[in-house]
Amino acid sequence: MNFGLAQWRRVGGKLRERFSLLFTATVLEPLDRDVDKKLDSGSGSPLLLGAIFQRIQLLSKCQERAQCSFAENGRDVNYAVMLSTIDSQIKEGHPVIDLFQRDYRSYLLWQTDENAYERMKSKDRERVERWINSGGLSNEGIVSSANELFSPIRTADFWDAPSRSQVDGAYTQNAWSKGIEPFIAALKQISSERADRKSYEYDVKEFEVKYKRETLQKWGEFLARFVETQPRTAATPRGLALTLIGAKSPYQAVLRSANENLNAILGSAVREQDLPAWAILLKAYGDLRGKLDGGQKDGKANDKEKDPEALSYLMVYFEALKQLPAKLSTPQDSFIAAQSAFREGEAGVKPAQPILQAYWAIKMLKSTERFKYPDPTFWVFLERPVDIAWKSILDEAGAHLQQQWRQVYLAASGDDVAPGLKAAKVMEFVNGQGVGFLKPQRNGYQPNTIQGQGVPFTQQFIALISTLRPDSLSGSSRLPETIVKN
Repeated sequence: MNFGLAQWRRVGGKLRERFSLLFTATVLEPLDRDVDKKLDSGSGSPLLLGAIFQRIQLLSKCQERAQCSFAENGRDVNYAVMLSTIDSQIKEGHPVIDLFQRDYRSYLLWQTDENAYERMKSKDRERVERWINSGGLSNEGIVSSANELFSPIRTADFWDAPSRSQVDGAYTQNAWSKGIEPFIAALKQISSERADRKSYEYDVKEFEVKYKRETLQKWGEFLARFVETQPRTAATPRGLALTLIGAKSPYQAVLRSANENLNAILGSAVREQDLPAWAILLKAYGDLRGKLDGGQKDGKANDKEKDPEALSYLMVYFEALKQLPAKLSTPQDSFIAAQSAFREGEAGVKPAQPILQAYWAIKMLKSTERFKYPDPTFWVFLERPVDIAWKSILDEAGAHLQQQWRQVYLAASGDDVAPGLKAAKVMEFVNGQGVGFLKPQRNGYQPNTIQGQGVPFTQQFIALISTLRPDSLSGSSRLPETIVKN
């Protein structure tokens, strides 16, 4: 007796046939109806069109190979976005997705009609055709639906700043790789099979060009607004300076994010001459910064680097930034740093003082072929941290000078102090602590500056030292108590 075991093939075939009928009626047909409704509404189109294209590709593999060449790991199709048309709560990671993928793979493997795959592909092509013919291929509709699906990149992602500025989700790397790019690939593939291929391909190309142009515009506007914000946590110039020159600088983080997103979206197909100046500079900067982060930390540029000078200058810049926090430790440290910088002055060769090195590196970087564009949108991200650090050093140095002047004021303000001694103490201060901070002129003194910034001495103090002579102060002459503006 074999208990009917000899009939297993016939019984198995019947079970597979019944499974296919039930799966079609209770799962696939309701799913396809909801997919069509979603497409008709225009919501979620980029991701959904991409998933449909993935399903077309999978069906083509089943036509070519008996086992359909399923992915060993991961998904053959973005089933999550398809199933979300039935239940919006279904996201990637939901257990129902694995169950659906298992059953759908079985359904495809158990097809006995050799034309079944082609019929399924034709229905998906028709879906795309209907969507296009109904005006679905519009930048506004596609961007709007992508914005619903993908998170924007906000100023608040980089620091605690009171700004609502953002790059909409449609113009991010995430939207491009998971929605827009598969969507474009789907349209190009399907258009190649149309009779009116030429005109249809033009529409797809026109959409892609406009989308990438808008991506550049959105990122350019975002970067320009980003530098106008200031974090709530940086209540003082010193605090802001330490934030901007630190290893986790939000300026560096946003440049890195912009470069990564634009590289992913624009790719290598966009010609440099078609990019705005800030985007050319950002790409060049991203390339060099990647090499620095990738291991060229010995202070020397690789001999094979096509622009070794630019890389060397960028190394100098970041090395200078690393040294600046120590110059802001105390007012005395800032005083020493500022006085040393003023004494050295700005020169054509690489300076010794870190703040001067940073300014020099930016100047030299601008002189290289790759960074020859004088675009403010990009350069402010390198210049402003140094400007604010220098201002903070000067503020702290001014506080130290004021403290030192206090001692002169107390010692020389009495009525019993001889006029000549008063003048001597003032000049001792000018020729000691004031060296570098004050620039001698034919008719007196004026505050010394580097990059337009110096210690803000009061007009009363400048007038005093500019007209000072041994006999210009009487016993009743009062010295100014404050010499640095707050």
